[in-house]
Amino acid sequence: MYLAANPGGVGHGWVKRLFINQDLPDHRYIPAKVYDNPILMQADPEYIKQLENLPDALRRAYLEDDWDIFEGQVFNEWRREKHVTAKLDYSLDACKKIITFDWGYNAHGCALWLAYTPENRYGVKRVYVYRELYQNQKTPKQWAREIKTLIQIEPVEYIVLPHDCFSKLGGKDSIADVFQRELGIPIRPG
Repeated sequence: MYLAANPGGVGHGWVKRLFINQDLPDHRYIPAKVYDNPILMQADPEYIKQLENLPDALRRAYLEDDWDIFEGQVFNEWRREKHVTAKLDYSLDACKKIITFDWGYNAHGCALWLAYTPENRYGVKRVYVYRELYQNQKTPKQWAREIKTLIQIEPVEYIVLPHDCFSKLGGKDSIADVFQRELGIPIRPG
């Protein structure tokens, strides 16, 4: 069976998850760009010019077969081939490790584990995201308990919370209060 699709549109996430990221066994994703089709390039050179003149996000999606682009993306310069690696410059044990967190209940919340490498010989440090946790419809206490399970296995120095996690609505504990009580590690405002 052969399937064809372009990035974007209603089924973008579904197609990417199942076929591009290879969540299905026994299948292979083969990118096909317009430049791979010499017959199309000769038959309709105006079509290629139209693709080349699209706004940046659409051009990357349609012309470059970029499945990592999406409408409203903050970091448009992000490229999988440039920003994703299978190997760190240092072992995780040599790195300073922290967690960053963005609260969400109905929308997904996110916890990212960051590893700061030691300075290299040029005085450059790098930061790697090496673990991520996305969830929704979890209370702060549930979030904290899941994070605690992970940091008991692999300790981190502290967790960074955004400003909204420090607000106390209705006289209740803030998310920062709950995290401090449950995690027992330093909390820093982002």
